[in-house]
Amino acid sequence: MIQIVFQIPDEFDETYKKLLNLMVLYGLDLLKGCENGCKDSNRKLIECKNIFFSAVAAYNNGNIKVAETLHNFVSAQLKLLYGGTIPSKVLEYEMATEKDINDMFSV
Repeated sequence: MIQIVFQIPDEFDETYKKLLNLMVLYGLDLLKGCENGCKDSNRKLIECKNIFFSAVAAYNNGNIKVAETLHNFVSAQLKLLYGGTIPSKVLEYEMATEKDINDMFSV
């Protein structure tokens, strides 16, 4: 097994936490059906996640200015997409139980 470790800069921490919480909500949207996963805001979220990890990679490669530019873009996109509605903790949302998930897929 290969273990890859990225160091996320302290100044990127808040954005990283927001992305993690939004990715959990994205996963829950996918459980509701493909049309929810394919929403424009979810597509843009995936783009933001990918650009964020590009910023982290740039930072880890010593390209600080590129990393900051990418990070600033992601932060601005998240503000445009979600405003102040990004949860600070995933635990604020009621998570689906195993029974709920099984019920979604029962025929």
